[in-house]
Amino acid sequence: MALMAPAAYAQQSGKPAMPPAATAAHSDAQYLVFFDWNKAILTAEARQIVAKAAAEFKQTGAARLVATGYTDLSGTPQYNYKLSVQRAESVKAELVRLGVPASAISTVGRGEEDPLVPTKDGVREPQNRRVSIVFPLPPKPVAQVAPPAPVVAAAPPPPPPPPAPKWSASLGPWYGYNIREKDPGNPLKSSNLVGPEVRVDYAITPNWLVGVDGAAFNTVGTSSDDGWGGRGLVALTHQWNLGDWHPFIGPHAGYIFGKGVEDGAVIGPELGVNFDVSKNLYLYARAAYDHDFRNEWTQGIPNGGLGAGYRF
Repeated sequence: MALMAPAAYAQQSGKPAMPPAATAAHSDAQYLVFFDWNKAILTAEARQIVAKAAAEFKQTGAARLVATGYTDLSGTPQYNYKLSVQRAESVKAELVRLGVPASAISTVGRGEEDPLVPTKDGVREPQNRRVSIVFPLPPKPVAQVAPPAPVVAAAPPPPPPPPAPKWSASLGPWYGYNIREKDPGNPLKSSNLVGPEVRVDYAITPNWLVGVDGAAFNTVGTSSDDGWGGRGLVALTHQWNLGDWHPFIGPHAGYIFGKGVEDGAVIGPELGVNFDVSKNLYLYARAAYDHDFRNEWTQGIPNGGLGAGYRF
C-alpha cells in the first residue's frame, strides 16, 4: 500500500443533549481522532484531541473508557482489522501518558465496520480512518439541559496530489572529444565526435533513476578515419530535487563503435542538472567521461550534451 497520503486531522464531537425523563439522564462523551492513510501514528492535532478527552475523563471521575479503532475500505479486511487495533492502542498509549490509568481503558478494533462515510471498497475516505473515545458523563438533573459542547474541528484534508511522472525522455546535441590519438596503426585518429543524443529514464524512486542513452555521431578531425559511429549505454543516477533544479550524478556503462573510435565497452561517471520549465517540460545539461578498459584512464572520451526533455 502506498505511503503518500493527506495529513490526519481530529475532531471533538458534541455532547448530546439530555432527553427529558422522570429521573436523572445519562450521556456519553465522545471524541473522534483521525489518522493518515495506512498509519497508526498520532499527529500533533490528534494529540490535542486526545489531551482534551483525557482531561475531561479525569475531571468527570468516570471509571471506564473505551477506544474503538476503525479503517477505511482501501485494504483487505484482515489487514484493516489489525490496523484498527493498532490505532486504538496508539490512543490508549497517549491517554496513559496523560495520566489516565491503563486499567481504566479498553481497546477494540472494528476494522472496516461502521464507516462514518459509506464508500465503495477500495476508497480512501479520511473520515473513516478514526478512533472513537467514549466514556460516560455523570448524571445530571432533568431540569438542567446541557448545551452542546463546541466542536473543535479542522477542515477536511485536500485530496492527494496526482502521482509524479515516472518516465522522462530527452533529446539534444551531443559532443565528445577522443583523447586517445596514440594508436600505432592509426596515429591520427579523429578527435571530435558530434551528433544527436536521445535518452529515456525511469524514476525508481523520487531520487533514483535508471536510464538508457544513445548517440549517433560523426567523427570530424584530422585524419581519413572520419565517418559515422554510435554510442549506447545504461545509467544509474541519483537526483536531488531542489525546487525547479534537479542536479544528478551517477555511473554509466555501455558500448561505443564506428569511425574515429576504438570499438569496445566503456564505463564512467556522469553528472549534470535538469531545470523545470513546467510540470512536465525541462532543460538539461549533462557531462560524462567514457573509459575503455583496454586503455589508460587518461585516454578516454570526455563528452556532454544540452537539450530538452519531457516527463510522462
